[in-house]
Amino acid sequence: MPVDATKGKKGAAKPAAKGAPKAALKGAAQGVPKSGKGKNDAKPAKGASTEDDAFVHQRVTSATFLFEVDGVEIGQFMEAGGLEVSVETESVEEGGQNSYVHKLPGRMTWPNITLKRGVTKNDSLLKWLNESSGEQFAANGNKIERKTAAIVLVGPAGKRLRSWNFDGAFPVKWTGPSFAVTSTELAGEQLEIAHHGFRASDH
Repeated sequence: MPVDATKGKKGAAKPAAKGAPKAALKGAAQGVPKSGKGKNDAKPAKGASTEDDAFVHQRVTSATFLFEVDGVEIGQFMEAGGLEVSVETESVEEGGQNSYVHKLPGRMTWPNITLKRGVTKNDSLLKWLNESSGEQFAANGNKIERKTAAIVLVGPAGKRLRSWNFDGAFPVKWTGPSFAVTSTELAGEQLEIAHHGFRASDH
């Protein structure tokens, strides 16, 4: 009669549970966490941003923006253009160097900011222009009150994402609507703003 080797021996190991995978038993014996994450799993670098730099998942478009002057919103606009900067270069020819011409950076050029919107009862844009020209300008001692303006990019949830702040801003041109009996376009106005440059900031 066959003898059961597991009987009668003190401390003999019990058979594994029926159907239990060997790998699972081995992992449990070594103390592997149930989540499967070990101590050496990769972690985000300290200070690394978890947000999408391009705002792709927030579905941010160029159609949602605000325009402010000295921190005060002055109205809704259809378009805001001129957000660019270019650097002039100076060419310097070096004797004996025929492979290229040296390019040295020069002045920075900032074009005017242009704002477009439909005509409203509020005439704040034209009034702002009058403060920097004409009789009102003379009444102020021929001094221009330069302001800080900003174009603010807004997300779909109303959260401010980025802003471009313009230093020394003042209006230089206002254009009203063009009228025609055959036109079906929205009556609009446009304002051009000169400035000393802008700086971008995150919110």
